[in-house]
Amino acid sequence: MTADVAANYGSRMSRAPVMTATGVPGPAGRPLFRACAPDTMALVDAQSGYVLEVVLENQMPDSADRTTSALSAQNAARHFMTGIGMSTYGLAASVELVQQAGVAAYSVTWRTRDALPETKFQVLVAASTGAVFAYLDLRMGMKLVAPIIGRTRALQLAMASGGTNGPATSTDLWVKFASTGAQVSVWRMSSGVDVEVNAVTGETTATPPSR
Repeated sequence: MTADVAANYGSRMSRAPVMTATGVPGPAGRPLFRACAPDTMALVDAQSGYVLEVVLENQMPDSADRTTSALSAQNAARHFMTGIGMSTYGLAASVELVQQAGVAAYSVTWRTRDALPETKFQVLVAASTGAVFAYLDLRMGMKLVAPIIGRTRALQLAMASGGTNGPATSTDLWVKFASTGAQVSVWRMSSGVDVEVNAVTGETTATPPSR
């Protein structure tokens, strides 16, 4: 698969008009493509062509406010899945409220109905707005973990930790994989020092600039 093909796949699933893709190492060195557009990121498996993940950065939650019900979140997630042409026929849906690092979201999952159910899809919905902000295709068994902390909240966490010297001059969402194969999503910021904020846990690390 070429980068252009991966970008087209990512664009179709994220509804971003134009994306550009670059190769990135996945778990155990599996080749993936990271497709990007303004405020949009998608991970595409280079072997199967599956779009494994979509993140709509401008829809990610920045607060713990809850103005959306679990039922509304499930309906929003179902509408999203229909819109991208993904069938959940025969799967059991469930909704869980996730609250961490000062943000709140609903996790909507679809699992098999077996004695030992397996999660096949996950959609995350911001509890404060009811907007879908992340999608995961878990059918390949990869340890994918969608980011939950939005850009504004990540900046707040970085400043509260003393990791920044002022307003960030750049803020980008990056995905990498740990030695265990688990996905790690971080906000990378620059403001005199290089700062990373874990987009799931809120943990902040800073690296002073080299001299």
